Amino acid sequence: MASSEAKQWKEVVKSEMDSIVSNGTWKLVDLPPGCTTIGCKWIFKKKLKPDGSVDKFKARLVAKGFKQKEGIDYFDTYSPVARLTTIRVLIALASVYSLPIHQMDVKTAFLYGELEEKIYMDQPEGFVAHGNERKYLANGTRPDISFSVSKLARYTSCPDRTHWSALDRVLRYLKGTVSLAIHYGRFHAVLEGYSDASWIAKNSGSNGCSGYVFTLGGGAVSWKSAKQTLITRSTFEAELCALDTTGIEAEWLFGLLSQLPILSQPLPPIDVHCDSQTTIAKVKSRKYNQKTKRHIQVRLKSIRALVSDRVIGIDFVGTKDNVADPLTKELDLSQVNKSRLGMGLKTH
Repeated sequence: MASSEAKQWKEVVKSEMDSIVSNGTWKLVDLPPGCTTIGCKWIFKKKLKPDGSVDKFKARLVAKGFKQKEGIDYFDTYSPVARLTTIRVLIALASVYSLPIHQMDVKTAFLYGELEEKIYMDQPEGFVAHGNERKYLANGTRPDISFSVSKLARYTSCPDRTHWSALDRVLRYLKGTVSLAIHYGRFHAVLEGYSDASWIAKNSGSNGCSGYVFTLGGGAVSWKSAKQTLITRSTFEAELCALDTTGIEAEWLFGLLSQLPILSQPLPPIDVHCDSQTTIAKVKSRKYNQKTKRHIQVRLKSIRALVSDRVIGIDFVGTKDNVADPLTKELDLSQVNKSRLGMGLKTH
């Protein structure tokens, strides 16, 4: 290693190899006839402290599983990793009920799993530095930049000066609001959702944008801003698609909260706020319109089923009071400030 930190990297590489050997993760064998191997590589990463100094060096030896083919080399896949949404929900409930929070970690936990298939991997040959694209702020702690990050991410392969300028604005905004964080308080343990969409009228037939925010304990626990995968031809269709996406997340959150004994069961429906009266009227109406496109009918039926099953309830909220509004379009700073307060984003 030519790095000035070679000593630290060698130490963590040795620690990783010791863990692999002590856990019996592999054994050296001759390659059977007709079998092929997959390669491996090292992943290196520094864990930093809040002040930017190095906390620890980390090294992982990984197999190049992306070269395997589903149905041939493996069948079922599952990653037992908690969603950030789950973690935020638990933190919010801990705040509501004044519960202590404990955190723990199992070193090299992934080495304790049992593989059903036989995997033949090449022996480690060298050292490869690797970098990862991260969207932690937008996905983890700053829902107010979700729309900007989602939009900029579409141009990562071919950005021009306009996109770099927009990125610079996002970074300057973050620098000016670096003290903002999601605050959960001792509010009632009531989960609420907000759904919104934007439809580009000047480009009829274009993909709109969906956004949702769920709050618990006064702070956001789940949110998303994404370009719609369907072409919608009206504001109603765009809002309905957004409401359907919100309903899918609401159903998952409802299932999560239903498993927590600290909450009174059965749970009441999750209130989902929508700023489209037309969409709400269509959902509550049982009339069938043959002119409605099939993909819109499917989403309409899905939302009606969630309402019928008492998973969600839908009510109207004004656009200016819709917390999900900044996740679908550009807004002036005053409206952004109002919406982020609704998400629980406050200074320390």
